[in-house]
Amino acid sequence: MFVDCHCHLNQNALLEKNVLYIHNATHLNDIPFVLKHLNHPQVFGAIGIHPWNVSRHLNLKKMADNIFNYSKILALGEIGLDYSLQYKKTKELQIEVLKKQLSLSCDFKLPVILHCVKASNDLLT
Repeated sequence: MFVDCHCHLNQNALLEKNVLYIHNATHLNDIPFVLKHLNHPQVFGAIGIHPWNVSRHLNLKKMADNIFNYSKILALGEIGLDYSLQYKKTKELQIEVLKKQLSLSCDFKLPVILHCVKASNDLLT
C-alpha cells in the first residue's frame, strides 16, 4: 500500500487500487471539492490556504467547522510560505495566515503539509 500525501485530484481522477490519497485544498473555495472526494474509501483530506491564495478575509471558522465535522480530514495543507518574486509582496500576510493555520493545527492536533519556497529561515523560526 502506498500513500500519496500531497495530491490535488481533479473531477475525473482515476485512482490506483493500492494507493491512499490525501487530497489537499489550497483555498477556501477548494474545500467543498475536497469534501466531495471524501466519499471514496481511498481518499482523505487536508484543508488549508496555500501562500499563493492568502487573503485578509481568511475564514478560519469555516476551516475549523470542516475539520471538526469530517473525520477524514487528516491534516492542514497545503499551507506555508512562498517568497518567490511574484509572491514576495504578500510576505507579511503569508506569515500572518500561516501562524493562524498553525494555531488551528495545534488546536485540532493535526499535522501540516507545508509549501516552502525561498522562505526556509522564516518557516523554521
